[in-house]
Amino acid sequence: MPGFRHLEAKVWASVVLALCLGAALTVAIAQYDRRLGERSQSSRIEVRLQAAAFQLERTLSALVQLNHDVAAAILSERTVTAEKLQPLAEKLINDHRRIINVAVSRGLEVVFVHPLAGNEAVLGMHFDTRPEQMEGVRRAIERRTTVIAGPLSLVQNGRPGLIVRTPVFHPAADDEPGAFWGMVSTVVELEGLLEDAGLSSPGLPFTLAIRGREGSGAQGPPFHGDTTLFRRPHVAVDVALPAGGRWRLGATPRGDDTEVAARIARIYTAGAAISLALALLLLYRGGAFGHGGGANPAHPLLPAGARIGIRAFLLGASLLVLLPILAIGGWVSYRNAQQSTERFSQALAREIGDRLHDRVAAFFEVPRHFVAFNVEQARAGLLRYEKPEDLMRGFLSQIRQQPLLTFVSMGMADGEYYAASRPPHGADKALRMLHSRAADGYVMHIFRTDQTGRSTSLMSTGMGRFDARRRPWFQAALDSGALAWYPAYRYAINDAEGVYDTMGIGMSAPLFDSHGSFIGVATADVALSQLSEFLRELTAGTRATAFIAEANGLLLANSALAPIYRLDGEEAVRIPLAESDSPLIRAAARTLAASAHPEGSASLPIGNGNFLFEWHSFALAQGPTLTIGLILPTAHFEAMASDTLHNILYLALAVMILSLMIGLLVSDWVARPLRSLSRVSSRLARGDWQPASHEPGPIREVAALFAAMDSMAAQLKRHTETLEHKVRERTEELEAANHKLAMLSLTDGLTGISNRRHFDEMLRSEWARALRTAQPLAILMVDIDLFKKYNDHYGHQAGDECLIRVAHAIQSCVKRAGDLAARYGGEEFAVICAESDLEKATALADILCHAVAAQALPHVLSPHGRITVSIGVAAAVPTPDAAPETLLRRADEALYRAKAGGRNRVNAETGNPQPLPAGPA
Repeated sequence: MPGFRHLEAKVWASVVLALCLGAALTVAIAQYDRRLGERSQSSRIEVRLQAAAFQLERTLSALVQLNHDVAAAILSERTVTAEKLQPLAEKLINDHRRIINVAVSRGLEVVFVHPLAGNEAVLGMHFDTRPEQMEGVRRAIERRTTVIAGPLSLVQNGRPGLIVRTPVFHPAADDEPGAFWGMVSTVVELEGLLEDAGLSSPGLPFTLAIRGREGSGAQGPPFHGDTTLFRRPHVAVDVALPAGGRWRLGATPRGDDTEVAARIARIYTAGAAISLALALLLLYRGGAFGHGGGANPAHPLLPAGARIGIRAFLLGASLLVLLPILAIGGWVSYRNAQQSTERFSQALAREIGDRLHDRVAAFFEVPRHFVAFNVEQARAGLLRYEKPEDLMRGFLSQIRQQPLLTFVSMGMADGEYYAASRPPHGADKALRMLHSRAADGYVMHIFRTDQTGRSTSLMSTGMGRFDARRRPWFQAALDSGALAWYPAYRYAINDAEGVYDTMGIGMSAPLFDSHGSFIGVATADVALSQLSEFLRELTAGTRATAFIAEANGLLLANSALAPIYRLDGEEAVRIPLAESDSPLIRAAARTLAASAHPEGSASLPIGNGNFLFEWHSFALAQGPTLTIGLILPTAHFEAMASDTLHNILYLALAVMILSLMIGLLVSDWVARPLRSLSRVSSRLARGDWQPASHEPGPIREVAALFAAMDSMAAQLKRHTETLEHKVRERTEELEAANHKLAMLSLTDGLTGISNRRHFDEMLRSEWARALRTAQPLAILMVDIDLFKKYNDHYGHQAGDECLIRVAHAIQSCVKRAGDLAARYGGEEFAVICAESDLEKATALADILCHAVAAQALPHVLSPHGRITVSIGVAAAVPTPDAAPETLLRRADEALYRAKAGGRNRVNAETGNPQPLPAGPA
């Protein structure tokens, strides 16, 4: 091109500078995108691991509780006969599908295993001959509590598995702890647990490894996955084992080099295209192509009345079409990413909230178990209250089993007090014995204890009179006459060290001996400061804040360890949520005050951050209703939407540049033949059917179009003549199709019976006919009992099959020509009974109810053991000033009464059908 020889040096300099800047900027963007992608991927992996950790914790907690139940049954009789143990073992295996077997040992020898088939190698095994087994057994015996052993290679199949071990001990005697009696061991499939937690799928986007055998945590040996993963940078999440100890989950992104390389290639392509376009623009303005530098450059805006050339039009039209598509598509994609992120964060918050709810609910079960145990001991004459030292040692044995309890105590009928305690404050957490006796003037004495449960030395005495009969828990037990919760109160130990200077809550119950005589009050108590520590441990690693409050808004505990009460003189004044030192809890209090729902979720904008607030309410048995709140920061999830936005911008920019480059090349090829085509089309529009000469073009399709113009002119007349005939044929076909579509629109697609629309039309029609003939009209409202539980338990496919079966049963009973059975919505059906009074309609309802029950569709979550329906019946003689909706509402009310009355029944209005009162049209 001759224009390049005359370019000035500054033009070449600007072109070189533009290319260099474009290359540098492209490399920087590519590197930034790579780092951003790595951070976003790590965030997604961490969220996935946290959800899996919560699922593992929940499953393991359930397994520990099931093992406890079997151990408790053995503890009551200490027998290992197969007839007594086999039902317990079968129930345990049925309650959890990942359990391989249940074994019971007498001493260190396994004397019972179920199922025996496939586990013969376990029966008769001695733990002391297998070091890998003995480690977990020794740990359980030393701790005198349940432990989770392993994972280790199982004796019966060599596969890795976990063993939940619960030791059983003889009762304490002669001031000595009870001797070891035996062990309950539940073997669980490790791979099954990981599969339930979503960690064993081959399609995982990360490589997984787990360490912490025997609950040894981040420093323990790896037992699953790539053992070298922990030596490299990785994402880590801890799993808190319910029986103590931790596992460490580690993950690294899978090396998907293809996807990363493709994204980087798109960035480099877009950067090169933009740099090249800028360089061409600079050359154009410098006159390299014979334009741009001339004396009369073309103005970018056309004057009024001017026509746009086809080349410019094609480029402009392409941009006008492309830009809205990119903008709308990008906005929709970004919104979808934001919504997906919100849904994911809400799902995670719900998962954490459910886990928190389950753990807290289990925590509040602890005082009830201990108080109930002491009540039964007293009733059986086994509570040695006449020997205070033995009584307190028994309480010490109980409090050792539950590290979160603060007091296990008894207040005597004469006001004396005996307790075992774990101090809530101070560095010394050694267990204490406490007593307040009449002989000592009801002054509290606090003693240190040794490992055998004997008091060794007097630590301190209280600074006031302590009469158990005046304590809130004593009065609450007397008022209720049974096991009950008492309100939070401040401890009155008044010890010199102040280790009991806090508030507590718990359960108490009156005690009666074997003759029914009142002997005192038993209580199990937990300090609210320990409850706050418990919440802090549950939310560790999640950056969440949790709290527990009573229904009146008073704060019980919080993971932020904010104060829950203040002193007004000697009186403890509880702090409401709205006055907490934590701004997150105060914001949550405002949300709770504005909401009347017992559970829900809301967004909390606080400062420069956003938080997701989930809350649940649950009522303690014989106690107050508590609210458990969880506040989770959402910044953790914003990387997902940010990553999507960057990808959308890169893609939009690349598409625009590429479209411009292609448009410049294509528009010139298309323009010339299209101008000729425009002239030919104009002649055809004027009725000139003669073949026309045309300019050859580079596009084969355009050339073929010119050739087609010639034949098209000859065919237009014939086509015009046949067009009306074809239109008539198509019109008739369309009418037939519309008729078929109308019939389909009146049928429910799943069950095959009439749908809601058809029901509404028939109800209006039958209402009008009954109004003309003064005949009664009846409606049956049918609802499948407990269908949501059925759907959740058996699955949606089984739920659909259930709906079909019930619909067919109803349809088979509705046989009269004027009657109609329809699916009203969800699991609800409706039947119109023309010219039927209440008696006839009720008889038909009874038939329907029995017909559905006769199908015997199993429903294990129903008290009837099968699928049943509840039916509400209403009948009336229509009047001009009434509407069919009134009758429908009365039938629905009858259905409500049928469900409230126990389900699987028919409820009908009493009396004969009467004219309806005036109602809304």
